[in-house]
Amino acid sequence: HISVIDNELYYIQNLRDFLNHCSTWLILKGYLMIQCYHSKDALKIAFSKYGENSELRYKNMYKGTFHTYENNDLITYIETITDHDESRKNYHTLMYYSKEYIEELASLYQLYLIDTEPITKYESILVFQKL
Repeated sequence: HISVIDNELYYIQNLRDFLNHCSTWLILKGYLMIQCYHSKDALKIAFSKYGENSELRYKNMYKGTFHTYENNDLITYIETITDHDESRKNYHTLMYYSKEYIEELASLYQLYLIDTEPITKYESILVFQKL
């Protein structure tokens, strides 16, 4: 079985190749589980969450901003962490994939959606099986 959780799906730039590799490695009737957000906004909300006490715990100031592109599912998330008056920026390039797109693409590689398990009101685990 293969699981794709903790927002890892959205770092994958070529979902077609990834699903092809999953299909290659899975045995017949094997499972592929993918964490999926219901919208681009839901991804942005969830991705920017960090521990409520992290500023106190790490004594850093943390700020996250998003840059989205029109007519494109590319999202850039920029983290700015300040510690002792020094700032560091981390850039994350994310691709948003809708549930429908994931399902359509997966079916091209004999991976069929057999269940959807809600995690929160804005995200689910998609369960595919190789048939």
